[in-house]
Amino acid sequence: MTVLWTVYWPVVLATLIVGILAGRVGFRQRKLSDELSAADVAAANLAYRHQKRKMLGIGGAAALFLVAAWHWPLGGGSRFAGKVETAAADELKRVDTPEFTAKLGRTPLSRTLIVSGSANEFQKDGFVRLFRELPGVSRVRWNDQARGFDLPLFVEAALLSLAAFAVGLFFSWIVELRRRVNSYWNW
Repeated sequence: MTVLWTVYWPVVLATLIVGILAGRVGFRQRKLSDELSAADVAAANLAYRHQKRKMLGIGGAAALFLVAAWHWPLGGGSRFAGKVETAAADELKRVDTPEFTAKLGRTPLSRTLIVSGSANEFQKDGFVRLFRELPGVSRVRWNDQARGFDLPLFVEAALLSLAAFAVGLFFSWIVELRRRVNSYWNW
């Protein structure tokens, strides 16, 4: 997970900021005067709910757009794959086994390391244990094994960014609650 964090921290920080900004605008409710009728209060509350939904939707879409832009055109996924595959190649050099190769799953890009080469069962188990310790690798399999389910790296980054977006919304909500409580103190 540390390699995932080192590559995707800018987009997580950006989605945290987007969450804070969307929450500041979306949770902001104007103080209503006491002279308003019940219909005016209901209309103001309805407008507040629409504003909140719209801003949270726009903020969530912006967060997912940031993840997609960072992962594909800006090369975050390629940098992640390069770091993990370089670490795997260095580990293969360290144990002096040039006949083996290790690459990340690419259809779609995931954190599953696929090892290829002719090996016996003892070597296969040893390499699985060896590569499982690499940072950024969630699963190791040999190229002749069944594929199984691999969570795409984009989905992992999107979930991480949506969690950061939710934290930003939570911070904004707390600040807005404090503002609302203090707004009734007109000294």
